[in-house]
Amino acid sequence: MKRVILSALLVVVIISLIVTALTIRQVAQEEKSLTTDLLYRSTLVAETLKETIEPEVINKSPNLQKLVDRYSDKQRLAGVIIYDNRGSVLAVS
Repeated sequence: MKRVILSALLVVVIISLIVTALTIRQVAQEEKSLTTDLLYRSTLVAETLKETIEPEVINKSPNLQKLVDRYSDKQRLAGVIIYDNRGSVLAVS
């Protein structure tokens, strides 16, 4: 009877170790994927802001404050980085 209980306990421990190892591996892969996606999105936002604001700075345009105010609105900025299922940027009006 002791051998059966010890065998069952050993099987439970082995399965637990395998599940833990697979979970740790999956978390590491997901972290890498999310980090890559975050870098891509932040680059996209930076390029968008650069294309919009840099010409205004070069030309010393009076519209610069309007652009800054426009991008200061958190909802609009959040809309720039929202993607649909195909990975394309959704337009925000």
